[in-house]
Amino acid sequence: MSNSKRTWVLTFGALLLSAMLFLFLGITYATRAAAEGITFKEGGQSYGIGYDVDNNRCFRLELVNAADAKTAYGGFCTLPSAVDGKTNGDLILLTGKNGTEKSVTEWKKTVGTKDGDTDKYIRHIAVYGNILHFITDTKEAQNYFTKVTIEEGVRWYIGNGGGNFWDGTPPTDIADSQTYQDVNASFTAYRNVASAKATWTAQSDAEVGAITGGVSASYVNDPAGKPHVSLTLDGAADARSVYKGFETLPSAKSGKTNGDLIWLLGKDGKIKTVNEWKQEHGTKAGDTDQYIRHIGVYGNRIIFVIDAKEAQDYFVGVTVDADVLWYVGTGDGGNFWASDPPESITSAQNTLRVGKDFSMFRPLSGDAVWGIMPKYEIADGKWAYASNVVQIKSNPKMEYRAGETFDYQGLELTVKLNDGSLKSVKITADSIAYGHITFDSDAFNDGDMSFKGSSDNVAVTINYMGCETVLEGIKVADEWIESVKILKSPNKLIYDIGELFEATGLQLEIKTNKGTLSTVDYSDSSSFILGKMDNGRIGKQVIECSYEGVAFTVEVTVENKNPQTGIEIDFDSETYCNSEYSIPLIPFKFVGFNPQNLPNILWGIDKMTNVGDKILINGKTLAEMRAEFGSQTPARLTINYSGTTASLEISLDDPNWKIDKIETVEFLPGFTLITAADGHTIPEPQTEEDCLGYGYKYLENAVLKNRVILYNASTGNNQGKWVRQLKTDNGTVAEDAVTLTANKTEYRVNEPASLNDLILKVKYEDDRDNLITIPVTENMIVNPDFSATAGEKEIIVRVSGHEFSVSVTVKSTVLDSIEIAKQPNNLVGNLGRELDFSGIEVNAIWKDEVSGELLTPEKIADEYLTFTGYDPYRAGKQTVTVNYAGKSDEFEVEFKDLNPELNLSINVSGYANYESTTHHDLVFYVNLNGYTGNTKALTNLERFDNIADYILIDGKSVTELMKEGLCSGVRFWSNCVIILLNGVLQPNQEAFDAAKARSNGAITDDMKPVFIKEITIKAGFQYYTAEADNWGGNNFDYEKIEGCFLREDVILENMSGLRWRRPFAEGNDALTVNTMPDKVVYQKGEYFDITGLTLKAKYKDGGEEVVTVADSWIEGFDMNKAGEQTITVSYNGGKVTFKVTVEDVTDTAAGCGSNIGTTALTCSSLAIGLAMFFMMFRRKHKTDRGM
Repeated sequence: MSNSKRTWVLTFGALLLSAMLFLFLGITYATRAAAEGITFKEGGQSYGIGYDVDNNRCFRLELVNAADAKTAYGGFCTLPSAVDGKTNGDLILLTGKNGTEKSVTEWKKTVGTKDGDTDKYIRHIAVYGNILHFITDTKEAQNYFTKVTIEEGVRWYIGNGGGNFWDGTPPTDIADSQTYQDVNASFTAYRNVASAKATWTAQSDAEVGAITGGVSASYVNDPAGKPHVSLTLDGAADARSVYKGFETLPSAKSGKTNGDLIWLLGKDGKIKTVNEWKQEHGTKAGDTDQYIRHIGVYGNRIIFVIDAKEAQDYFVGVTVDADVLWYVGTGDGGNFWASDPPESITSAQNTLRVGKDFSMFRPLSGDAVWGIMPKYEIADGKWAYASNVVQIKSNPKMEYRAGETFDYQGLELTVKLNDGSLKSVKITADSIAYGHITFDSDAFNDGDMSFKGSSDNVAVTINYMGCETVLEGIKVADEWIESVKILKSPNKLIYDIGELFEATGLQLEIKTNKGTLSTVDYSDSSSFILGKMDNGRIGKQVIECSYEGVAFTVEVTVENKNPQTGIEIDFDSETYCNSEYSIPLIPFKFVGFNPQNLPNILWGIDKMTNVGDKILINGKTLAEMRAEFGSQTPARLTINYSGTTASLEISLDDPNWKIDKIETVEFLPGFTLITAADGHTIPEPQTEEDCLGYGYKYLENAVLKNRVILYNASTGNNQGKWVRQLKTDNGTVAEDAVTLTANKTEYRVNEPASLNDLILKVKYEDDRDNLITIPVTENMIVNPDFSATAGEKEIIVRVSGHEFSVSVTVKSTVLDSIEIAKQPNNLVGNLGRELDFSGIEVNAIWKDEVSGELLTPEKIADEYLTFTGYDPYRAGKQTVTVNYAGKSDEFEVEFKDLNPELNLSINVSGYANYESTTHHDLVFYVNLNGYTGNTKALTNLERFDNIADYILIDGKSVTELMKEGLCSGVRFWSNCVIILLNGVLQPNQEAFDAAKARSNGAITDDMKPVFIKEITIKAGFQYYTAEADNWGGNNFDYEKIEGCFLREDVILENMSGLRWRRPFAEGNDALTVNTMPDKVVYQKGEYFDITGLTLKAKYKDGGEEVVTVADSWIEGFDMNKAGEQTITVSYNGGKVTFKVTVEDVTDTAAGCGSNIGTTALTCSSLAIGLAMFFMMFRRKHKTDRGM
């Protein structure tokens, strides 16, 4: 054969080998795909999600490799399968615990066993996610089925979302769905309904779950006065039937009953099986009463029924063998005193092995609560605890004086239990009184536990339930400190308000009971205990201290050294609560200083002494509230800083402790703000040591100098104000708390209240003796229309949440009209900015109602004028109305877009789900065109103008949706707008499921999701910024970014909950080619060039846009095909086409062509590589042969 022929043969062989390799990989992939068909989840729960055995509702089977059905619906069993003429219900088989097997279709026709029962064993099969739910009606069906077989051909359907779980008729989107998966291999799942948590398994004989003793009271009071001993079995299902004779039932061990495998332990060391104890009678002659008569069953408890009088308080332990069988019946009634086991029990339709030996012990006192048995051993028919089963876990007091009594407080033991685990035992007075614990020592005086003599290593023997261990190392002294005297006072005795006490420099003289003298310098050792100084109380005070338990005192003085600086609470501010979390926010102002380099936020500052000890909520500190209420307690305090303001956030983690639970917040003098690095970068501190370790320190000068009590003036719905609490007597406002008088007592009809003539003097609870004059502001007037008619009237003023009034007279002089005497200085406004109306002068013209005479015009003060009727976000000429006391006049202004380069537009490339937190909130992105400043993370923006009313979700504003409970607010983060969603209103099913999970039950199973279709952002939507991020507060001075507002309405359409699209207008010209590409004629082999290609888009909201085309939008170009070609451009769901020409190239040899594809290229590369290998091998072979 010639060399060329051999080369081609080798090449052909390589190609054939490549083809075989690809065929093998294809078969392997297909086999793997088939193996990953629909099956069930091994170990999946058959009860749960609120539909467990006690609810008579359903049992469930979770599927694997089945896609999310999206739609929740019932009637899965009625849908067509992949087998002609069969429904899914015909191909799903259920087997009962008595062995009866039927299809679901047949079980739907099977009614309960009671006379006249029309309830069906299976009502229908419901679908939720990837889970089948078998809805049952009859009581006996709830834990009857033990086996499910899903046969090949069952069809799994996928819908569009929504649906009703309990409706037995599949919705249209399911019934008509063309998206489905077929079960390609039958499978069977088994469960044991005798287990409290019946999980599914592929093994028919697998033991599912384990049974053990429960920690529960052992005494049961019988009406007849006959004693029972009850033991709860954790892991065992409700037996359903109530009966006696559990000990007579067969166990899992051949030839043994349950009574042969349950041992009872007597307090005198005897141990016997239940069946043996049944042969034991009372000790008196002729006594026929049994120690144990029988074992009854009720629920998941076994009850030892006792006869013999001496057995009533005799049994202290029980051991249950792993082969004891638990039986589950069908609810046959009966009682555990006299009813024999019913047929559903004796027929052993369903049983569960205990699975593992367990032993329980009970003290013969109180409710005799069972606990896990300490390790014991049996010898000569007697039981006794094993050696070394008790160890000391924590020591009690270890130092005593001679004559003191041993103190067991704090002593804790570790006990080895019979199941091999360890248990902690705290010593109590009861355990000593019951005789469970005894103490002995050679160092005790006779007759008690007081120590004699002195020693550095006294040993005390501890006997727990007959098991001994030794506590060593106790010190008993015969010499001790009798008194201490200050030789040198601390270096610092005068403090500024807010400073903490320091004992550095303190020196004491120590005198013992034997007269020995010595000196000791202060250290932070446990020998010194320093009392707290009230660093908010001006003047001298005595601090109680001790050394080695012996008391002494130190006198100090607290002064206000810098009265010109400090912090003040911003009373009556708009800051009230973080509406997103319904938690209080308290605003502060810096006075006399400007702090620098403040962090944005700090968590857990209540752990610092000058914070946590200086705040009382409803009269209690946080520490006191945690001790009283536990989890229903404010968890922490957080501080937010911005510029010259600070906001204290009281975080209430428990839903039962929200802002409506707070009545008063009291701040004590000495309260000090904290500074450190930004709290976002560190964990939340749990102790003061944590705070100091994270760099927390008190902010210099940021000290509250006076006691302040805030009253929660709530108006509901997270609205209200923090006001300074008025002086109170016996819980109500004191009579002398408020004095309101008026210098001006005569008014004309419709004349507003003269604020400067109202004199308001108040006394506050935190400053009860001082009468303070405060100015009356417009928002404090409750009835601004008091002068609507003539006569004797009252002006009502609200102060600190309470109302007070003063009498005035309204005369019969009415306002006839007002007139503009002088126009404002500026009548042209910049679009999006408020217009300055300074310079305007307006006169009031009054008229005497009796004579009809017009009075001389009077100039109206500017503060009483209001301006309405104009929109600064609308360009063009507008009429402004100036108003006073119900009368008005008009003038004309014009708004022009003087800075069009500074604007806001909507970026539709953002995603609808915000995934950086556990919330699935709604997000759209904006472009701040022309703006070069910083944007911040801001919360509570729904309270600001041109935000919540300018965002519509399916036609309703965010403001309306907040009232309906479907939204909770708006946030800005960088350039994205975040709408916080609540309840059923969500972008997709995933978001709805997440909202349901975090709703604490507010979203119930019967609620249907409402999926968002469209968002409209109205022209005038305004963007804001601030000096710093604001994650929790809302007292920051937010400011509008001038010019960054929307000039036109923009509609966004929800594309399956994944991203937004701006929908096109109707008509063929909604998307057109605006400019053709620069190049429309190509040579074969040349790539397509989009340079110059633009589109023109017309949108549903009326907007238009010229769009520059990206390469990824182009389809239909073939660089290797000559002739005219149609190019398709896809953008935002729309398509446009145009034509280009590809010309032949005659002087270039044809190549493989780019359209052969990646697979062919890979195959050819592999073939060439193999051919080259064979050729190299052949050449080498020829060389080796000398050819």
